Amino acid sequence: YINFFIALYKMDNIEIILYKTIVYPNVKFNSNTFSKIVNNILKDKRGWENHPKAYNGKYVSFLKVQNDFNTKCLKNNCLTIHLVLDKDVQNICNFIGLSCYDPNTNHIYINFNRWMNGSKEFFRDNPKSTLKDYRIYVINHEVGHHLQRGHKKNCDKKTGKSFVMMQQTKGNVGCKSNHWPLHYE
Repeated sequence: YINFFIALYKMDNIEIILYKTIVYPNVKFNSNTFSKIVNNILKDKRGWENHPKAYNGKYVSFLKVQNDFNTKCLKNNCLTIHLVLDKDVQNICNFIGLSCYDPNTNHIYINFNRWMNGSKEFFRDNPKSTLKDYRIYVINHEVGHHLQRGHKKNCDKKTGKSFVMMQQTKGNVGCKSNHWPLHYE
């Protein structure tokens, strides 16, 4: 019975976010592979979809839409996730060596160099982490911005883990490695 009531509660308190992925033409990475990786991260049970107050006090559900996206997209419930070169991030967001979220357009720009290599600070502070862990972190972090989350600077006091909203690309100041949003984040 409990699972039934939780399912009903989530249906009443859920924000559907339509999303699509784009790999820029000058990026040498398979667009279908990028799309699958992003989808797997967004749909993972450890991710934002299972966060009880992910967006405006509601659960979220990410729905991938590649065709007719613009006609199906309504303000504040759409998101485009791009895989781009570092120079594109610099031109669009004025950041060097990072990925970014543009709240004016609801677009995320994932830095291809970081996507392929991570960052030395991330791996220095998370020596057991893999490139897959970095990719999980960066998608969850940038999607967190779309969900109106700002940066965190300290470790979680309960667990000592990094918040996913900590800028772990720059290092995690002695916190335990973490790539998924914490439920109270």
